[in-house]
Amino acid sequence: EQRPLETDAGPGPKGPDGSKHAGGDQRRGKQNERTEERADGDVAGREEQCRRHQQGRREAQVDQVVVGPAADAVIARAGADGVVAGVAEEEVVTAAGAVSETERPSVKPVLSWKTRIIDIRDIEAGQGVGYNLTFVAGAASRIATLAVGYGDGLNRALSNQGRVLIRGEFAAIVGKVSMDVTTIDVTKIPTAQIGDEVLLIGEQNGSKLSAADLAATTQTIAYEVLCNISKRVPRSYLS
Repeated sequence: EQRPLETDAGPGPKGPDGSKHAGGDQRRGKQNERTEERADGDVAGREEQCRRHQQGRREAQVDQVVVGPAADAVIARAGADGVVAGVAEEEVVTAAGAVSETERPSVKPVLSWKTRIIDIRDIEAGQGVGYNLTFVAGAASRIATLAVGYGDGLNRALSNQGRVLIRGEFAAIVGKVSMDVTTIDVTKIPTAQIGDEVLLIGEQNGSKLSAADLAATTQTIAYEVLCNISKRVPRSYLS
């Protein structure tokens, strides 16, 4: 269980929030295209790996073989004896790691990422939220402030796109993700109040948000989402 440090969300100016660079977006887009191209032919490639694995194991007379979580669905058929859980413990298994949905391993996630509501304010239609007022309310709205930002590893690309879980309900991120705080629309969750636990990754009342969900929204991979959770976020290890 992981909880970001609760930071001051009181009124007053924060430092200017730098904008994204178009060149960086273009580079990331090209990288994503290359990743998708590799994924398209990955099943055939892994079947070839499987054949070579079997041949090499026979020739080397290897008794025990252990593979990573993304490999188990295909490589297990080649005679692997075990799987290193790795990122599968966060319920993240890449699409290339399974031939079909039915072959995906059944795992229970061990990681959740949580924060809390530290402020709630009512705004009128036409009022803006966050740096550069990138979100403008179309009607009277209830906006909550969360004690988490890109300084904690929450990707700025989630600005006006991502969502979180409160009391088992999804709430949209509105405005830009700031360094220390993030704002969300809780208009449709009238029971939400200051101090409520908010899930960024995990399960709450039967609803789920995974690292893979965040990755899909920000056009990256789940590994990066997890690695970007910063050192200033306290870790709690539960038995």
